[in-house]
Amino acid sequence: MPPKLAFILCTAFVAYLLKLDYHRFKEQSITIWIPTIWILYCASKSFGLWFNISSSRDIESMTAAIIAGSPMDRSFLLSMIIVGLIILARRKINWHKIFVDNRWLLLLFFYMLVSILWSDYPFVSVKRWIRASGTIVMALVVLTGPSPLAGIESIFRRMIYILIPFSALLVKYFPEYGVQYGRWSGEASWVGTAIGKNGLGVLCMISALVMIWTFAKSMKQTKRPSDYYETMANVVVLGLTFWLLKGPGGAYSATSIVTLIVGIITLFTLRSMKSITKWNLILPFGLAFMLMSFLSINPVALVASLTGRDVTLTGRADMIWSQLIPVFQEHPVIGTGYGGFWISPLSLGPKLTINQAHNGYLDILIELGIVGLILFIIVMIAFYKKAADEFKFDIEWGSFLLTFLLMSLLHNYTESTYIKSTALIWNVLIMLMVACPRKIGSIPRKVINQ
Repeated sequence: MPPKLAFILCTAFVAYLLKLDYHRFKEQSITIWIPTIWILYCASKSFGLWFNISSSRDIESMTAAIIAGSPMDRSFLLSMIIVGLIILARRKINWHKIFVDNRWLLLLFFYMLVSILWSDYPFVSVKRWIRASGTIVMALVVLTGPSPLAGIESIFRRMIYILIPFSALLVKYFPEYGVQYGRWSGEASWVGTAIGKNGLGVLCMISALVMIWTFAKSMKQTKRPSDYYETMANVVVLGLTFWLLKGPGGAYSATSIVTLIVGIITLFTLRSMKSITKWNLILPFGLAFMLMSFLSINPVALVASLTGRDVTLTGRADMIWSQLIPVFQEHPVIGTGYGGFWISPLSLGPKLTINQAHNGYLDILIELGIVGLILFIIVMIAFYKKAADEFKFDIEWGSFLLTFLLMSLLHNYTESTYIKSTALIWNVLIMLMVACPRKIGSIPRKVINQ
């Protein structure tokens, strides 16, 4: 098929999918497109990469480009934040209720702001903090809308409906945009609309979880005449998602695949529960740990062997973590300051250059220290309580929230997406934290919007 024809057909298919979404979520206002566009940006390449604004590969030039930033990206994100603030200013909002409900998350962001005082690159850190705070603005736009949970689901579906088909299009018909090649090995990796194969893996992981959850949830809902066509379209999108996730040969995101498998098992396990207690969650993990200890099974080695990776998780343990832990030990309590460490790519060898610790918790320790990690843990506990409360009123949403929390915790063992201003997992997590008020079933809308 000619690439131009494939592009036309793909665009028509995406337009049809968005039409289906519009008919399912008619109650959502046009303002829901603001957080949707924000999430689309986080899930795809930046403008600087699309237009090849900063293409230099030498570290000095890359460092200068990172410090200066892309004017196009900076202007776009700032404009989105301003539009979001204008929307919030026009709504009657009970700010006290929102501050109380999200006090630990706001305290974490306040500490991130304060830590800029001891950052080596405060100007870069401020820009990154403003971008990170924009996610809270977008989440508040969703929270104060007609139906927060429906708004989140609509955002997810639009992200999937747009990025998955176009990622498949780029991989198949426009490889100059959708395929990358290893600098040293020359091995092909599918990236689609995302940044790198791991970025595409995260997009596919979240997309597959949402689609499977949607299918499971729809089994309990009243069928509409248009549901057949929507189901068929969703099956096609899910098929494309799994096709993209497998990648070419051995070039795939093993972390995303393993995390997705664990997430699917967790989702259906939670959906089968009538109630949730601490023993519901602790007992299965405890039994699994005891069994592996009795059989002398190393879970990391087991997962690595099943996914075709080495025991050190492709060099993370011996080449990356071992060299970054001393960096944390230099500033163990308060860290190096938010957004001020990963300014230039770090060269760990002739063929290894990194721009993250490949461990979200280690990155938090490096930038925010033990204080930051403690605050982060409290934020995760607070979100768990929100999700558990939601489970009491809506088992479908409660199961999804708990599953996504677990998946994010697992994914960040070998990748780093926490406290990253435009990382998809972190942005989705914050949106779920803020836009899902605690005990939502017992809180009238007027308490939030009044």
